Amino acid sequence: SAELAAVVGPYDGYARNAEPHQRVMKQHSDANAKAVHIDDLDSPVWAAATEAWQDVIRLGAKNGFRNAQASVIAPTGTIGLAMSCDTTG
Repeated sequence: SAELAAVVGPYDGYARNAEPHQRVMKQHSDANAKAVHIDDLDSPVWAAATEAWQDVIRLGAKNGFRNAQASVIAPTGTIGLAMSCDTTG
């Protein structure tokens, strides 16, 4: 979303929602940082997720976000309906 915003601009209304939107992204990043490591095998996945969230924060601060809704869950089934998705699977 932040990469797309660099090309086509942030969503309409982003300017008035920038601070809360960035705060939500930071909360997701912070939750990732608090993830419990069960085994050394999950370390590469956690490291990749940490790097991705750092990119989100950095690029979001620079470009804004193209998508007004932020979700870290797959929009399938009834969740997709609640999120007003075009498709549910």
